[in-house]
Amino acid sequence: MRLKPLVTFLDERFIRLLNMWGQASGWRFVIPKITRLGGATFTTAVVLSSIWFGNEELKRAGYNAALGLAGSTFISQLLKKWTKRFRPYQRSSEITVIGKPLIDPSFPSGHTTAIFSIVTAFSFFFPAFSVLLFAIAFLVGLSRVCLGLHYPTDVIAGMTLGILASVGSHAALNIL
Repeated sequence: MRLKPLVTFLDERFIRLLNMWGQASGWRFVIPKITRLGGATFTTAVVLSSIWFGNEELKRAGYNAALGLAGSTFISQLLKKWTKRFRPYQRSSEITVIGKPLIDPSFPSGHTTAIFSIVTAFSFFFPAFSVLLFAIAFLVGLSRVCLGLHYPTDVIAGMTLGILASVGSHAALNIL
């Protein structure tokens, strides 16, 4: 089996499994709340709050997060326009969207990109909290699949993009 068909096969298997799990009674109400942690309102509020109200270390982390978030969001939007990947529920009637369906392209996951760019930036400055921060970010990514809005590879791409953008912004800010 070639790599692309294998990845597509795994994407479709995992989305079906996680989407069914996301529809389970208790999770159906929790998952949409988790996913909001990667949304524009929350991520922007975290970054701006840390810059405006934080001590010096928190402000530095906030600037790193702001640069990583801006860069990763820009690249994410370019990739969405370039790949034009349909969302899972647009391709399969077996996928149920929990919440409001989205119509923009699926790849990569913007929520996952955003949260990973922020937690990576904060992990550089507050390493004692890095396990907790990355666990939260992972849950946001997982929630996007459970909601039926993204394939697992959309989330993996978002994780990678978010991390790389913040590693790059951290390196750039340390050079200046």
